[in-house]
Amino acid sequence: MKKLFAITMIFGSMLSAYADIDLKDGFNGQPARTFIRTLDSNERIEVNFLRPQYVEDLMIFAEGRQRRFSFADVYADGELISTLGVPGFDPDYPVVVRGNVQKIEIVARANSRVAIRDFQIFTTPKVYNSYVRLPRSARSDYSLDDWGKHVIDSVYELYYLMRDKGLITEDEYITYIQPMRRLAIRTQASDDARDAESIRTYRKARELAESIKAAEPLFERTLMVMDQHLDMVSIDLLTIMEDISEKYDFDIE
Repeated sequence: MKKLFAITMIFGSMLSAYADIDLKDGFNGQPARTFIRTLDSNERIEVNFLRPQYVEDLMIFAEGRQRRFSFADVYADGELISTLGVPGFDPDYPVVVRGNVQKIEIVARANSRVAIRDFQIFTTPKVYNSYVRLPRSARSDYSLDDWGKHVIDSVYELYYLMRDKGLITEDEYITYIQPMRRLAIRTQASDDARDAESIRTYRKARELAESIKAAEPLFERTLMVMDQHLDMVSIDLLTIMEDISEKYDFDIE
C-alpha cells in the first residue's frame, strides 16, 4: 500500500507540473479559495470559461470530511460526466472530458462533505493510444471504469476522423456515437464505493458492450476508405466489446 501511495503521489505531481490550468493559482480573476475549498451538501464549485474551451481531462484531488463515504458529481455544461466516491484520505480523480465546454462544476451530494485539495484542467489534446496495442496481460486486469475511459477516447477519435472524411451524418452521430459516449460516461459517473461485481456494474458493462455492437454499421462504413488510423479505432472498440463480454461472461449477438 505504501508503494502504491507513493506512485500515486508521484503521478499526481507529474500531472501538476503539466496542468494547463491549476485552480490553486486562481482563475479568470477569481482567487484560489473560490475553487479549493470544502463543499457541504449540495454546495458547488463552478469554473466558468469566457467562451467554449476545449478540455481534454481534469485531475481532481479530493478528501472526504466525514467517517462515511462522501460523493460529489462533476458536470460539464450541465451534463454529468463523473461521480467521485471520496473516502477519508487524499486520492486523485482523473476525469475525461475531451470536448468544448463553457462551464465545469463539482457538486457535493446530499449528506456529503468533500474537501477539494486541488483541481487541475488539461486543455492540450492527447495523442490517441490504441487499445489493441496494450499487452493482453494488462487488459485482463481492466475494470469497467478503465474500459469506459478507453471507449470515450476511441469514440471521440472515431467521430472526428469520420466527420473530417464526410463519412458520418448528424443522424448517425445521434444513433451510434451518442449512445456509446453516454454509456461510457456512465461507467465513470458511478459510485466508486460500489462492488465491481455488483448487478448494477454488470448491467452497465452489458449496456456499454451492446452500444458498441449496435454501432457496427458505422464500422462497416470505415471499410469504404483506406485509412489505417480509422481501421485501428474501429478494431479498438470491437476488441473492448469482446473483452468486456469475456470478463462479465455474456454473449453479444
